[in-house]
Amino acid sequence: MRKISVSIKKIAVMLASVILSAALMYGCGGDNAPETVDAVIAPEYAAVDLNGYNTYYFHAEDGSDSNEGTAQNAPKKTLSAAAELAAQATESRPIRLLFGRGSRFEGNLTLAGYAASEAKPLILDAYGEGEKYPVIAGWGSDTDINAVIKVEGGNTRIYNLEITGPTAYQGIYVQPSKPGVYKNIVIEGCYVHDVNFMWDHPSAPRDTHPSEIDLEQVCTQYRADGSKFGRYVYRRYSAIGFNNDIIQGPAWFEDIWIVNNRVVNIGKIGINVYNMWNNQPGFGYGYNKYLGDDLALNNAEKKLGRFPHKNVTAYGNYIECPGGDGLVLSGVEGGFIDGNVCYYANYLGRPGYWNAGIWVFGSRDIVMQHNEAGYTYPGGGDGEGFDIDNSCVDIVFQYNYAHHNEGGGLLLCNKTTTLTKYNADGTVDKTLTEPGKWENNIIRNNIFAYNGNDLRSTRSAFITIARQVNHVYAYNNTVILRDDIWAQSIIETEDKSAGAACHSHYYYNNIFYSAQPLDARFTITMMYDYIFSNNLYYNVSEEGLNAAADAQAITGINPLFTLPEDFRGLDKLAEFAPEDSRIFTLGKYFKNMDKLRYDILGSEAGDAAYLGAIGKAIGG
Repeated sequence: MRKISVSIKKIAVMLASVILSAALMYGCGGDNAPETVDAVIAPEYAAVDLNGYNTYYFHAEDGSDSNEGTAQNAPKKTLSAAAELAAQATESRPIRLLFGRGSRFEGNLTLAGYAASEAKPLILDAYGEGEKYPVIAGWGSDTDINAVIKVEGGNTRIYNLEITGPTAYQGIYVQPSKPGVYKNIVIEGCYVHDVNFMWDHPSAPRDTHPSEIDLEQVCTQYRADGSKFGRYVYRRYSAIGFNNDIIQGPAWFEDIWIVNNRVVNIGKIGINVYNMWNNQPGFGYGYNKYLGDDLALNNAEKKLGRFPHKNVTAYGNYIECPGGDGLVLSGVEGGFIDGNVCYYANYLGRPGYWNAGIWVFGSRDIVMQHNEAGYTYPGGGDGEGFDIDNSCVDIVFQYNYAHHNEGGGLLLCNKTTTLTKYNADGTVDKTLTEPGKWENNIIRNNIFAYNGNDLRSTRSAFITIARQVNHVYAYNNTVILRDDIWAQSIIETEDKSAGAACHSHYYYNNIFYSAQPLDARFTITMMYDYIFSNNLYYNVSEEGLNAAADAQAITGINPLFTLPEDFRGLDKLAEFAPEDSRIFTLGKYFKNMDKLRYDILGSEAGDAAYLGAIGKAIGG
């Protein structure tokens, strides 16, 4: 992994500056558009100086706990010995635990009681020759959280381990033991599979449709009526999870990296950063009691205020067949979801459970880029490839690829929350009811291909909007509809009966394309003061064109897409390049578009005003 010397603080300032500029508005009427955003790079953590470390080796087959463990030829044997040594880690006595490649350790490992530092974190890693991982195979029961590896402290790094546990509820699970901030945690290069997931079918899950299996046999915590485990517990279990579920007081995470992990066959969520201390008007979820508008008045002792996670990066992870969501950041301020792949999310979806491939919830200042989400199942609900969910502000969603997601391409979702306002002394002031603060989110230079479900036309090819979602800026996206759905929505607004209204939606320079003349439409009855301008519509119905009311609509031009035979992989995006060269000159040129130098292929488009996600002809 590349290392950079820029500090986390500097990165946070840079990111805040980039996204703040993205949220600014100018002009009026048909020229409304956000400031454009250039490509940004996810931050990377600093390397550790291993001088002064106390290194211990472990081998399940060749080791003995009677050994000192300080040499490869005399390793220790058990996970209990590893836990005892981990508890001794301090800044002055840093500990590194190395596990032998090809060795298999049975049982669960809890890392607790240590006091590592940022410069000298507790480290778990592999040693030995070959490509095999050290395997830690855990187990579980109905009476415990049952993490294969449970982490209770900050300043921890876990590399290159294989984690499995069909009856365990968690793979690598970070849950603080007491209130406070937990910083500098890295999970990189691990293979986490078959956690909370019991499989006995002849073909792999990726090759087996969910309709062919008994979901409750694969993941015993599922019940069709929700009688055994509620929805909250459902959200809690994951292959790689961070959770601040501490009733006695707030805890939160800062400076977290989840990098280049492979996550396959998981009962619930693939990668999950969850926040139970994110309560505030406009957010409205968690244990904490809201104090007031001035967040400086947060009082951790009295559980008053809001305690978001900060600076969270999920980069380069591969996720396949999670029972629910693929990758989720909840209650995070400042972060990146970058270069991740998620296939077959919502694999074990149940009625009442709402899942998507890759998404954010109750978060601010997040860049989502270079991610791929494909083949998400509809399950009980949702089933979109991507989601910008309740109470999200200043999200930059760019250079992403959504294809063959049965629930649609992208969900934009919000809700109204009711919570109690408390005084500084902890007494009740009043009850508040407010819609979530969902605003100033940018959706640009993405490709959406063949999303939707032929049984429900509302599974939108591009965007589904649920409830009050305001200030959407969607431009230079390429949307290719399924050509086997007669009446499919390109954009759909839901919950008309709830009385919610969506304001300030702007759609520029997008391509809406169907290979066949179908009834492609915009079902946007909840949307007000919106502007569609200079989009290309090919085989969109007359009703759809009327709904868009695009005074500068481009019709009658076939982009002449050349599409891949195999859609998997970001390396296939070049095959979506249109062959009609007019596509690269007909875009609307709005203020600061010259700053939008890079298209979805990473090509410098210069000052070209183009349509769709690709800025110039391949080789041009």
